[in-house]
Amino acid sequence: MNPTSWKHAKDVIDEALRHPPSEREQFIRQRCASAELADEIITLLDGYREDDDFLADPPSGGRADEDDIAPGTRIGPYIVVAAIGRGGMGKVFLGSDPRLGRRVALKCVVSSLAGSGERRLRILHEARAAASVMHPNVATIHDVVEHQSRAFIGMEYVEGESLAARLKRERLSIDRVIAIGRQLASALSTAHTQGVVHRDLKPGNIHFAADGSAKVLDFGIANAPRAVAAAAVRRSAPPDSSQLTVDGPQPGTPPYMSPEQLMGRSGDARSDIYSLGVVLFEMATGRRPHPETEAADLVVAIANGTPRADEVNSRVPRALADIIARALAIEVDSRYQSAGEVGAALDRIDFRPDT
Repeated sequence: MNPTSWKHAKDVIDEALRHPPSEREQFIRQRCASAELADEIITLLDGYREDDDFLADPPSGGRADEDDIAPGTRIGPYIVVAAIGRGGMGKVFLGSDPRLGRRVALKCVVSSLAGSGERRLRILHEARAAASVMHPNVATIHDVVEHQSRAFIGMEYVEGESLAARLKRERLSIDRVIAIGRQLASALSTAHTQGVVHRDLKPGNIHFAADGSAKVLDFGIANAPRAVAAAAVRRSAPPDSSQLTVDGPQPGTPPYMSPEQLMGRSGDARSDIYSLGVVLFEMATGRRPHPETEAADLVVAIANGTPRADEVNSRVPRALADIIARALAIEVDSRYQSAGEVGAALDRIDFRPDT
């Protein structure tokens, strides 16, 4: 979508949100000469209004304790030690691998979701693809096993805090921002080369290991169930919808999603680059480029323009702000075309912290 179309879409969305939901589709079609653009806007407003963020919210349809697994339970070759968290995919357990004497994180699909054969198969497929990504800044997926009709993903256990927690606690120095950015770009480059796209890069999915290095978690797997749901919606659409170019709600967390994902289009490696730009901006300035959290509001905000990092924080070097701005370009062809390019640009920054 070119900038002119983005501006028009922003105006239409802004006005449509002032109408009751029952009147929005008619209003949008009256305001859009392009049926394709109208379909995209309708999908955006309808889909995200009712779609839950699979990452942020525990799945519904079951008791809170239905997925409790007692310590000592054997899951394939692993032994459950304790429950350590819960997310959209279900509970996360600390496990032990007695074969190698190491700790692992076991992510499972809750019982209420396990009955969906396609959903489970999609998660297994995504996890096995992500397991091929071997990089020091990627949390390794060791294994995919099934236990009592549920899929469990055995992952490297990263004990340190998340980038999200670190940013709440302190402001990162610019040299640290650059160093972390290089690590993230390198991790993405390796994954993209192997055909694996993260789709939900954000501070909550970036953890720090004991040695201080950044580790990217959940490559390609965190939103697999939501992607299956979106695919099911597309299959159930009327026959004439085959002419549409939109894919419906996309996996991801809206504040870190690319414009094309927010508009319902499927993303590729360049969408991860946009997400990396948001993360870099937040590390460098202490805030996201746009404070909005809803997809429709974000589309309007992005169409109105994204501030530069050095405008928000004057201590951000112009070279770093230029890199972030290019990563955050609305048009995919205007961004860096590979994560390797982002890493190379970060390597060229000649930054000397004040002494």
